Amino acid sequence: MIVGVSEFYYIFWFIMSVLAASLAAVAIFYAFSLLQDIKQSLENIEHLLQGKAAKPKPKGQKRK
Repeated sequence: MIVGVSEFYYIFWFIMSVLAASLAAVAIFYAFSLLQDIKQSLENIEHLLQGKAAKPKPKGQKRK
């Protein structure tokens, strides 16, 4: 009888679930950031269509 295999199995799946949860959190954060950029771009397009100058990006949200 092999002792300890089931413990390693549970530890492995616990680590995998933690990694999956952190990956999901990063994906959600990235999606919200992308949505903010899309919203800003749409607002700039709307201002351009109205003949106004594009709104400047708020400080702290500059792209590299």
